[in-house]
Amino acid sequence: PCIVYTNGTLNQIIIHHDNRNNENDNNCSYNAACDNPTYHSSHLHKILIEYCAMKGVRFLSTAFDLESIDFLGDLNLGIWKVPSGEITNYPYLKRIAGYHEPVILSTGMSVYGEISDAVNLLVNNGISKDMITILHCNILLLWKMLICMQCNF
Repeated sequence: PCIVYTNGTLNQIIIHHDNRNNENDNNCSYNAACDNPTYHSSHLHKILIEYCAMKGVRFLSTAFDLESIDFLGDLNLGIWKVPSGEITNYPYLKRIAGYHEPVILSTGMSVYGEISDAVNLLVNNGISKDMITILHCNILLLWKMLICMQCNF
């Protein structure tokens, strides 16, 4: 069993575009400043980690920006979950690869080339293939369910 908890900072709302060629390209993201830069405190994470340990459940948190990766790295969770929206965010993937820990890679609606590129980037930055788990998302069932709901089946 595992619990997945998302982590991000309110002061970095980032919309990523294809960032393969220039990791310092300022045109690739939009940053919005907010009053409270801390989305989830270290204290709250520690409470959740301890509670999960008591229940025999592995705690896992997903980072959505570079700052959150560093935050989670300090918690020593021992495994990383990459959200599908970050699969083409190469600076993000390189930062995670730098921890040399297992990676769960969500593919969402990514195409094969994006998935292959992400895996190759992780491998080329120190993550062996046997440390990578790829999650496949299939929206077909949800789509059929929505159609049925509209047709009153």
